[in-house]
Amino acid sequence: MVQVRFVEAPASLDALDPTCFAFQSGISASCRPSYEGPDSDKEIVTTAGVSPPAYYAIVGGPLQLVPSLDGLYLARLIGGVVAAALVATAVQLAAAARSRFLVVAVAVSWTPMAASLAGVVNPSSLELSAGVLVWVSGLLLVRPHPLPPWLERRLI
Repeated sequence: MVQVRFVEAPASLDALDPTCFAFQSGISASCRPSYEGPDSDKEIVTTAGVSPPAYYAIVGGPLQLVPSLDGLYLARLIGGVVAAALVATAVQLAAAARSRFLVVAVAVSWTPMAASLAGVVNPSSLELSAGVLVWVSGLLLVRPHPLPPWLERRLI
């Protein structure tokens, strides 16, 4: 069962339906209508509204301030920066603990799909990048080799 929400959003966002090219390799995305359109608000059906609101609180500000394509690009940039900061923190913690294994594990776990999701407005990017950081932190806390005291305090 697919859960949906009805939200008030700029009517131009209603044209984002990808059904003209989804799952059809011979058709380009140019069949989708332009983002440009009326500035008035309209009730739109979305499946994104059922996700936890924290991610949308982070990236939604630019869309409220600039309800246009520029706002969408800014929201994508903010989401990407947050995801990159979380993954960079995981790499920094693994490197500070001198764990080559964990540095390689982060590089392997941060797949191209995870990086791609970080560049679009999608709550999965925050979940994936935060998950990498949580796993690295947890593995460092339970590893048998002692950590430097300053690093252990930061992890806790």
